[in-house]
Amino acid sequence: MILVIVEVKRSLKSAVENNQKFEVNVKSFVFLILIFLTLNSFAKENDGGLWVTGTGEVSVTPDLAILSFSVSTLNKSANESQKENATIAQKVVSKVKKLGIAGKDLQSSNFSVNAEYDYKDRTRVLKGHRVQHSYNVIIRKISMLGDVLDGVTEVGQDSVSIGQISFGLSNDEELKLKSLEASVHNAKTKAQAIAKAAGKKLGDLTFIDENVSSGAVPVARMEMMKSMSADASTEIQSGEVGVISKVRVHFNFD
Repeated sequence: MILVIVEVKRSLKSAVENNQKFEVNVKSFVFLILIFLTLNSFAKENDGGLWVTGTGEVSVTPDLAILSFSVSTLNKSANESQKENATIAQKVVSKVKKLGIAGKDLQSSNFSVNAEYDYKDRTRVLKGHRVQHSYNVIIRKISMLGDVLDGVTEVGQDSVSIGQISFGLSNDEELKLKSLEASVHNAKTKAQAIAKAAGKKLGDLTFIDENVSSGAVPVARMEMMKSMSADASTEIQSGEVGVISKVRVHFNFD
């Protein structure tokens, strides 16, 4: 690394002393910079001490759910199928809104029109045109999830299919901070154990790099259950969601 810097200084000095026109070769300059950065990184990785990785995970009960469903219709002509789909979809959307879902929390995610065929005696015969309109619904009160599911299937009947149900948090920033604290504590605990086993004394923390990923943590399996009572709504077990953080840290030895 030092040799590279010295070589650059020598080249510049030589150009000035010989009264040469100062020209910068961009490719050579970039190449030298890359060498410098590589050597600098290598030096950091091999300057002694101890590198460890810490992991922290924090889980809580979710406060919102995301439901995806589709309205699908099949008719001989694409126009007929599209009209029927629009009629059913309008009724389903109206039902969802009546249950208290805000318009901003209901979004179309996909719309498609495709021809479908049957095969008879090795001959392809047009079965009809399928129109599918898919939606995502954010349910900010999880206790309403069962009612929304029942409302969608009740209005749409066989034309509606339920897709994925996922759970999340309206604000996970505090959870991220807690998981980062846990990951740093985990890294320090591991470093102390390694240093003790090696007969060393752990020194200062000199480097830290963090990586946070949030999403569903499969703490409890999600299940869909229907009560024996005809008036009861579908019951969904939300389990927990969480945040996992990882940190890579470096400690010196005293």
